[in-house]
Amino acid sequence: MAKQPIRKKHFREATSAQIRNTYATTRSANTGDYLGALVDSYEDQAFIIDRDLTPERFKDKPRKSMRHGDVIWMPTFTSVDDANEKAMRMLGWTRERHPEYTEGSSIVLFRNFALDRSSGNPCCYSFGPFRENDIDPDKTPRRIAPVDCEEGARLYAYPHQVPRIGDRPSITIEEEFVSAKKVGKEGGVLVVRVPSRTEGRGRYKFSIHSFPVEDVPDKWAVAYDIGTNHVCDETLYNIRFVYGEDPVSSRVYSLCPHEIAAILESIDHFVHEHDNRVPLDMCQIALPTQFIVSLADKFRYNALIKTSRDRNPRKLLKWERNKIFFDAIKQFGAWETFYIPPGKKVRELKWRHLDDIVT
Repeated sequence: MAKQPIRKKHFREATSAQIRNTYATTRSANTGDYLGALVDSYEDQAFIIDRDLTPERFKDKPRKSMRHGDVIWMPTFTSVDDANEKAMRMLGWTRERHPEYTEGSSIVLFRNFALDRSSGNPCCYSFGPFRENDIDPDKTPRRIAPVDCEEGARLYAYPHQVPRIGDRPSITIEEEFVSAKKVGKEGGVLVVRVPSRTEGRGRYKFSIHSFPVEDVPDKWAVAYDIGTNHVCDETLYNIRFVYGEDPVSSRVYSLCPHEIAAILESIDHFVHEHDNRVPLDMCQIALPTQFIVSLADKFRYNALIKTSRDRNPRKLLKWERNKIFFDAIKQFGAWETFYIPPGKKVRELKWRHLDDIVT
């Protein structure tokens, strides 16, 4: 087995031994509302999930649940005009049911509409290019998993929350190409650098393309085209083949936490440096609430799982964390789990750290 890389101090998690040895009280959940029990558990408790979370069809190969699980498709469109017309209808529908929503027409309406109607065992939400003669002619679907949204938000907040000591980490926008006449139709291009979460590894440099910056009808199509040329271990080995009888292509484009952090920093830059809310309104990233951040911190510092295949309680794996996030969306709703209201900022969310737990 390959040696696991050492995380930077800010991103380290408690080991299963540290969790067992640190807390005096252990709670367990093997039946009923395990999620409610986990949410209600205290930060000074260990919590053991004594049940399987992997869907039955992936019991033999649990890892496949992250690549072959059900997909939540965001509403798609036949044209730019269709997108703008549906956006206005969705805005009216949302304000009737969520009067606290005060922002303009934006992608969050369609995303939360889709998330609130999810069923089965989803692994991600997905969207993709819809224009004819598109700048992305192969129409590769984009996929985003809630577990990567939370981890990407954590990476984005990292430079804003660490003490200003020595070489302060940062996510930087080194160049922005947003003034060409075609930007309204094709989006801008930003060259960014993002910190690694691994000890001793330098920052990643890559470009974001199809970044929406102009308040024009084509902004919907631009947002559905967004992507990067980033490569890391996670994206390099994100290889997926559909089953032989499946008529669709195996190709998908899954955004990783580095890309998500870069997109969030770019949105922050345009909102605060250019007084431009278009990138925020067209943001394809589901922004985690403090509720989700606190739940994720329990994965890192409090929770263990013991399935029918485990001799001893162990740490939750990525697909199990993702499954719990989707269970939270189903139980508490998308607006309570992945929506940041006006006046709040992702970088002001409160994450715990290993030093707070283990001394």
